[in-house]
Amino acid sequence: MTSAQEYIAQLAKAFQLEKQEEMRQFEELLKGSSIAQRKKEGVTWFPLRLTDTGFGMSFKPVVTLKRNPGDAGPAKFQVGDSVSIFEEAVEQTATGVVQDIDAFEIRIILHQDEVPDWEDERRLGVNLLFDLRTFEQGEYALQQVLNAEKGRLYHLRECAQGNINAGVNPNHMVELPHLNTSQNTAVNHILSSENIAVVHGPPGTGKTTTIAAAISQLVKKEGRVLACAPSNAAIDHLAFKLIESGLNVVRIGNVPKIHAKVLESTLDMQIRDHKDFPEIKNYKKRAEEFRKMAYQYKRNFGKAEREQRSALFKEASNLRQEARKLEDYIVKDTLAQAQVVVCTLVGANHFHLKDQEFKTAVIDEAGQALEPLCWIPALKAEKIVLSGDPLQLPPTVKSMEAEKAGLSKTLLERVNVLPGIPTLLDTQYRMHNAIMHYSNHHFYDGKLQAHESVATRLIREDELPVEFVDTAGCGFMEKIGEASLSRYNPEEAQLLGRHLEQSNYPPAASIGVITPYREQLRELQELLQSNQVEVNTVDSFQGQEKDIVYISLVRSNENGEIGFLKDYRRMNVALTRARMKLVVIGDSATIGQDSFYSAFIDYCEQNGYYRSAWEFMYS
Repeated sequence: MTSAQEYIAQLAKAFQLEKQEEMRQFEELLKGSSIAQRKKEGVTWFPLRLTDTGFGMSFKPVVTLKRNPGDAGPAKFQVGDSVSIFEEAVEQTATGVVQDIDAFEIRIILHQDEVPDWEDERRLGVNLLFDLRTFEQGEYALQQVLNAEKGRLYHLRECAQGNINAGVNPNHMVELPHLNTSQNTAVNHILSSENIAVVHGPPGTGKTTTIAAAISQLVKKEGRVLACAPSNAAIDHLAFKLIESGLNVVRIGNVPKIHAKVLESTLDMQIRDHKDFPEIKNYKKRAEEFRKMAYQYKRNFGKAEREQRSALFKEASNLRQEARKLEDYIVKDTLAQAQVVVCTLVGANHFHLKDQEFKTAVIDEAGQALEPLCWIPALKAEKIVLSGDPLQLPPTVKSMEAEKAGLSKTLLERVNVLPGIPTLLDTQYRMHNAIMHYSNHHFYDGKLQAHESVATRLIREDELPVEFVDTAGCGFMEKIGEASLSRYNPEEAQLLGRHLEQSNYPPAASIGVITPYREQLRELQELLQSNQVEVNTVDSFQGQEKDIVYISLVRSNENGEIGFLKDYRRMNVALTRARMKLVVIGDSATIGQDSFYSAFIDYCEQNGYYRSAWEFMYS
């Protein structure tokens, strides 16, 4: 076994640990629980009545279930979740995917071909299921990578380990006028790479613009490209850029999870717009007519009626089969004409892409992707391009054992240090120089520069671009939420609200408030609900920017404990969301015991950005 194979084998074990932990957490939620208990947890709806049935674009049955207004309660169901439908006396009668949901109604696409013949359509229930598909596909991809003895997958595995050179063939150089020097360098790096290329895009450097431009050039060179990202939101953002650039994009995935702005590019919608689709509709209509005729026969009927019912169902099934054959032809035709096929990492294993191959697979936001999932699109490509920032938000890993075994280290992080693979975008178009400065020197070795259009831009002439408001000595001690066990600091929240009110910013300025703690988020949302302010966690602000950003650090205790404020990559995201003004509020006596925050406070003091909370207490 080579060191590359050993690494992949270890990664597979770590991925297995993560699967076991996620299953354990889910089972713990449901363990030995009654329907009433599961309803309280929000993972079961019961009782429900069947209000509508039909067929979706994929010819799978769609059922609509409704609960009584008096049954309103918590719901952990989301669009795209796997669920099971059960009868009160039967554990499970069907499985499917949530297509749509509101407070009282849920619409589910079933995995089977027919709607079950339920005993009582007024006493149905829905359970949330643990979805193993992501793990199964990641495990399969790792197994293929592990077993590769030759060919492109072998080369990619060994290149990622540093055993094979990146390989460069600079015979197709371009200079695009709408890109800056480092962006053009990145595009040419992608075009000339033969194995793995990385575009390292720090905050505000135009990473998506660069990747979209590179994909356009790859299409000219190769004809077709596979583009992926770890989340639906990330791939929809890239897809929109690609559509804007005039490329023929086909978005593969679960339509309910796809953003409205790229909906017309989905495979489902392009099937609908195909010239042969009316014929499919005709098959579908006739199949539905036969199905309804079959359902007119009730439970208590004789042999002749049973045979007639069976014949009607068979005819409906045959018509749907004809429709599927025609749909398969349309799918192949649509994919053949696509210039860019876009999907999530897991979506790259979609059954419509089963026999599809690509010269290049591009993985955007690779810094947020678990490595096993990055190998899913890699199975279909000769080379891979990773774009993202390994110094911002990492992927979520729930198992401590898996994290210790290396699962939180991304493929992007691994290959970004190898010679000949990464290229850095060095000009940012978001932040004032002073806002950029600390992250630039702490994370990016001072290699970033602010474009002249933003370098000195202020919210108004006399405004400081950065403020650290120190609550030390104010007695603003952190508290722990009884139910959530999350930290919060009500006095710090009140101070933030006071600072915001006294600052009297221009009405047109966009304002964001970020906090790492869920309980503080609730505190701030309640406090600032009348303001035109977006309040959210660090994770939710990734990729966003505002004119003015406040950060509430929360931690204030006698032991200098800062918990997951030690996740500096997460704080890098928070510190780089503001365009013209950044306000950080925290207790220097607590956070100042950590070198990262101590250095930030020193930077603020040296540049006149330090303020005491006392300045805002009684004014």
